[in-house]
Amino acid sequence: MSDGEVHSVVGGLRLHEPVTLDGLVAKPHLARDLDPDIALALLAEATDQLGRLQMAVSVLAARATAQPREDHAAPEMLTVEQAASIAGMSAEAFLRRSRFRPAVVRLGHRTLRVDERKLRRVLDRIIGS
Repeated sequence: MSDGEVHSVVGGLRLHEPVTLDGLVAKPHLARDLDPDIALALLAEATDQLGRLQMAVSVLAARATAQPREDHAAPEMLTVEQAASIAGMSAEAFLRRSRFRPAVVRLGHRTLRVDERKLRRVLDRIIGS
């Protein structure tokens, strides 16, 4: 009974079945006839798999109960005129000010938009200083 095989007699025939952890999950009764060394090796493998499964369950539970973050929402894109209005200046003055450049996004050759979240952060820094 070495090499993880269980020897059993069914209908007068002696069967040799290699026992794996998956095989024991499907047919737990096979564990009764295992050699102790093989049982110990399979127990170590099962313990390792159980630890990994518990970690996966913990991660899945945390992810399933997590609140959606606003950071993952698509940013609201404003026209330069809308952003300038929020900042209280003309569109030309808005584009000349370097402090607003991190919020400006070029969408095409001549198309500019302003990320509203970034604009609000810039304005918060200006007001806070």
